[in-house]
Amino acid sequence: GKAFKNVSNLVSSTLDTVYQTDEGESRQLAYKNNVFYTDELDNLSGKLTDINQKKRDGFTYRYNVNNAECENMSVNVAVSRDVYQVNFYTDETKTERISYAFIRRGAAAVAPTTPEAPTCKKFVSWSEDYSNVLCDLDVYAVWEDDHNIVKSFDGESGDIDIHCTKCDTVNYKFNFLETCNKRKGEDGFNELADINNDGVVNAKDYAIFTMM
Repeated sequence: GKAFKNVSNLVSSTLDTVYQTDEGESRQLAYKNNVFYTDELDNLSGKLTDINQKKRDGFTYRYNVNNAECENMSVNVAVSRDVYQVNFYTDETKTERISYAFIRRGAAAVAPTTPEAPTCKKFVSWSEDYSNVLCDLDVYAVWEDDHNIVKSFDGESGDIDIHCTKCDTVNYKFNFLETCNKRKGEDGFNELADINNDGVVNAKDYAIFTMM
C-alpha cells in the first residue's frame, strides 16, 4: 500500500471503476485505507512496459502536485504476484463470462458448472488446461454440432429434403436427378447427394436414399 499526504490530490488510477451517468463520466477511485485495490487481476496483467519494452504487471496513478505550472504527476507501479486470474466464458467469443477465480501459482482452478448448451450444440471440453495455473487464463467452453438430421427422398420426382428438426441452420432441398452422374469438381455436383462420399453421384447414392 501507499499512503498519500493528501488523498484528495489523487486524481485517478488505471484500477479505477468508471461509470457512465447522465451527467457524464463518474469515477470510483481504487484506493481505500491507504491501499490500491482491484477486483480483477486482469487490470494488472501486462499493463506496464519497461525501458526494454518488456511487459510488466502493474498499474499507473496520477497525482496533483499542487503546482499550477506542473501537470499531474504520473507514476507507474510495478507489482510482483504469485496469484493469477482464471476467467471462464460460455464460448470462444469471450463476451459472456460465467465466473472467475484467483488461483495461486501451480494450483488448479475449479471449472464452473457446464453452461446450458446452445441449440443444436453439445459441450466438448474447456479450451485450456487449468490444472496447473502459471499465468492469467481465459478459458471458454468448446461446443460441437449436435443436430437431429432427418432425410427424406421422393423416388418418383427425385426431390430430397435434408433438415434439422431442432433448428433452421440445416435445411437443404434439391433434386437428385439434377446432380446424378456428376463428379466432384464438375458443375452441378452436389456433395449432399454424394451420400457415400466416393466423389460421384450415381446409382449407389440413389440406392442409399431409397432406403431412408
